[in-house]
Amino acid sequence: MITLRPYLIRVFSDSYNAVLGHFAKPQLSTISEEGHSAIEPEDPLPLQQADFPDVKFWYKRDWLDSDEKKACEEGSQEGSRGKGRLAKNINVSMRFVEKEDGQVVDGDRASEIRVFARSIWVTFEGLGIGPSSWGQANMDVKKAYFSEMNKRFRELRLCHSNWKADHIATKHYSRWHVNWLEQQEDAEGPSGPTDCKRSRKDSMKVVMKRLKSDTLVSCHRLTGTSLRTV
Repeated sequence: MITLRPYLIRVFSDSYNAVLGHFAKPQLSTISEEGHSAIEPEDPLPLQQADFPDVKFWYKRDWLDSDEKKACEEGSQEGSRGKGRLAKNINVSMRFVEKEDGQVVDGDRASEIRVFARSIWVTFEGLGIGPSSWGQANMDVKKAYFSEMNKRFRELRLCHSNWKADHIATKHYSRWHVNWLEQQEDAEGPSGPTDCKRSRKDSMKVVMKRLKSDTLVSCHRLTGTSLRTV
């Protein structure tokens, strides 16, 4: 069995964990090279809608039928204006992710969620079990992904049948995976994959560096401090 922890430790820098130290560290599940996960006993139990009456989008259909979804889509299409809203800590594209009081999470929290999701996908690629699209993900890959996301972000548990974590992957995974493949090709160079292990290792370094950069950006937004050179 191989744990996700060694890979994720490389993604999340010491500075990021220091800033986010008040968040509980996830108790990572284990996953084999064949892609079979072993969810730990402390995997959080599903929450009940009756205990959180202020959450508006417990079911996916509630989000799909909402005016908030339309506003979210319009905000995501605004280009530079949308980026300006992100810079002001406004959540543009994840307005279905709510806190227990029904308030939408802010831009920094949405950014943390995206960074952590990508780190899990990098881990899947490192293990050779990353699907070509999220629709192609098998049950064990999805189970491991949901488990890690739910342990890290309680907000994602405020829904029926993990639809919020699943929706994030549905929206972002395919584009991420295309970028991943392009980075692999760049790492291989014009001579081609003459050494598969070295090519794989180099491509992992490229993506890890990018993820670390994303992490430091989130750290900067949370603290207002300047970014350190990494």
